[in-house]
Amino acid sequence: MNHFSFFKRWYLFFFPLLFFFGTIFFVRQIIPLESVIGFPNGKQIFVDIASTRGAQTKGLSGRVSLPENEGLLFVHEKTDYQGYWMKEMLFPIDIIWISDRRVVGFVQEAQPQELPLTIYTSPVPVDKVLEVNAGFVQENSIKVGNILDIPPLNE
Repeated sequence: MNHFSFFKRWYLFFFPLLFFFGTIFFVRQIIPLESVIGFPNGKQIFVDIASTRGAQTKGLSGRVSLPENEGLLFVHEKTDYQGYWMKEMLFPIDIIWISDRRVVGFVQEAQPQELPLTIYTSPVPVDKVLEVNAGFVQENSIKVGNILDIPPLNE
């Protein structure tokens, strides 16, 4: 068996596998998972889930708006202090800091910014952060200590 034949077989076998798994990885980066979060007042919102570094870095940047009753849930691999900015944002939002399922803090009416950017930091280590339209926290009487109904997330 010559070397060309060996490499040709290897290429014909492994290239389709690499293409398949690479496509799955790429699609996972672009198409967000979705879920529904329930609040103590009975309000429910639909959320996209940002669980990859790429999705978390992009966040809501570049979107013109966020539909009512929708949000973006950032799911972090470990519980830690989290910092968020309003880079390339086109509309104001509320940021809700969540540890497990408990609201531990929030930022209301975070405004789009140019440089220099304000970094909004969680008051305690958190594993989730929820971005919603500005005014959501006040309109729904969100309080520190609220327990949210967040279904198990398949990440």
